[in-house]
Amino acid sequence: MELSTSAIPQKIPIVLPSRTQTKDPKAWKSIIRNHARLRNDRAVLTSYTQMEASGVSPDIFVLPLVLKACTRLKEVEKGRKVHSDIRAMGLTEDIRVRTSLVDFYCKCGFLEEALHLFEESPNRDTVFWNAMICGYVGNSQHKDAVLLFARMQSENLRPSSVTLVGLLSACGELLELRSGQEIHCHCLRNGLFDSESHVGTALIGFYSRFNLRVSRLVFDLMVVRNIVSWNAMISGYVNAEDSSEAHRLFMSLLIDEIRLNSVTVLIMVQSCTSKGFAEFGKQIHQLAIKNGFSSDIFIVNALIVTYSKNGSLESSHKLFETIPTTKRDVALWNAMLSAFKEFGSSDEAFRSFERMRSECIRANTTTIAILLSTCTDSDNGLEKGKSLHAHVIKSGIDMDASLGNAVMGMYIDLECIYSAQNFFNEMSSMNVVSWNTLILALAHNKLTGQLL
Repeated sequence: MELSTSAIPQKIPIVLPSRTQTKDPKAWKSIIRNHARLRNDRAVLTSYTQMEASGVSPDIFVLPLVLKACTRLKEVEKGRKVHSDIRAMGLTEDIRVRTSLVDFYCKCGFLEEALHLFEESPNRDTVFWNAMICGYVGNSQHKDAVLLFARMQSENLRPSSVTLVGLLSACGELLELRSGQEIHCHCLRNGLFDSESHVGTALIGFYSRFNLRVSRLVFDLMVVRNIVSWNAMISGYVNAEDSSEAHRLFMSLLIDEIRLNSVTVLIMVQSCTSKGFAEFGKQIHQLAIKNGFSSDIFIVNALIVTYSKNGSLESSHKLFETIPTTKRDVALWNAMLSAFKEFGSSDEAFRSFERMRSECIRANTTTIAILLSTCTDSDNGLEKGKSLHAHVIKSGIDMDASLGNAVMGMYIDLECIYSAQNFFNEMSSMNVVSWNTLILALAHNKLTGQLL
């Protein structure tokens, strides 16, 4: 299969001002705005540094662009430096700059800094509230998001569609059906449902957690729909394991000549993991190639899983080998290892693990867990299991409860009960599954007295 390179972002050259422009703030502003428009975040930061070096101070229009670039690149220290510059220039009171700072800290995971900026702000508009509310949602602090919205209402501020979309996400995570329904009613009363497609899309996702038929009703009633709306509805069916309905809706999308994107293709590939959809999966694969998504690593990963689930290890392996070694990440290797596990090809899984290490791909907890589960079907399984256990310790891989349970399970499956018990006694992180696994093993081997 020939891989398309159309999805690979091309480098955008950094345009520098001429000598006569280096002291001209307007010239620097124009350059940084152009880089921001092209989403060339690295060029934005480089230009900002050069702008400072030339002695030109940024203004309230440039600083939000620089902070957004820091956010997308996760350049935390650079963002803190920009914050320091803002304080030095006395621009912290500008609402746009302050909103950008809150957004930066939230999206980089520093909620305390964001909340401090929020609370000390004397002037707060709806956009500013949105930054903090959505920041809470983005960091899975859903109760805090709802409580902050209650404060926003107490100040008689009118929520925007962005506010409501964030709240719908929070209500969905908290399984607050009544609150979500109230937001839905607010959207209908204020005309947001008919005019804003992202509101309808958020409602589809929200109701998918409770009643898929209501989600479909919302979808069918939407006046303005885009590909994101279609993806949300199709994904709802896939998550509910109703692949047939997902496929029917996908065919409607094609009939309506809606331009699909890589997310659509990924969802459809995932819908074919159930047995009986092998042929449809092949058709989606061809569609991915036709639309230039064949090099999308997430789609390739899903296809490897789909082919193996439908009984074609050969197709999974063939597809895996088409991916250049430089593009194979740990998730892709894990998908291939899972395929070998699915077919009981434990020795091939371990050979692939050695190849993975030779390509300098660092294993994660999922990698080790997959391999541990194949030890019982492998020649010299105990030796390989002990080697994996040693590799975890030597490599500094986090031995969380899930991985610890996998190690203990390996010893139990290979009937090394005392090794399993000794390992359990050394576990620093365990959960109820850990206890149940050991208790059942001891009971099965009539060693329950060892629990005392």
